[in-house]
Amino acid sequence: MEKFVRGWAPALLITAVVLSGCAIESKRGPLEGAWEMVSATYTLADSTYDPGFTQTKILTAEHFSFGRQTDTGALSGGGRYSLDGETYTETIDYHYNASHVGKTLSFEARLEGDSLWHHSGQIGENYHIYEVWKRVGR
Repeated sequence: MEKFVRGWAPALLITAVVLSGCAIESKRGPLEGAWEMVSATYTLADSTYDPGFTQTKILTAEHFSFGRQTDTGALSGGGRYSLDGETYTETIDYHYNASHVGKTLSFEARLEGDSLWHHSGQIGENYHIYEVWKRVGR
């Protein structure tokens, strides 16, 4: 019996690790992963503009982080998020603009397949955003 256990134990261990990895992958939330903003439209009061930059956003099971490089340095922010149906809510824990820290913002989130995320909503009274994010490397 001991010879059997020693002979099959490595194979059983490898099988268990592979299967547990599959189980972890299947529990992944729909937004988890890395995203690149591919387009955006921002509306302030009565003017609409394209910000002319791209940025990266990374989401884990409960946290998000975003960032982009500028001529003078990097701009970043992040915190906790939740997704309830098509409502995506961020609570900002850190941000390059300190006045945003502690704020909770809710947006409409719509996935197009597994590769595009449409993100839109109101920030304050006069600022509306519409962003399209493309999944990176999945």
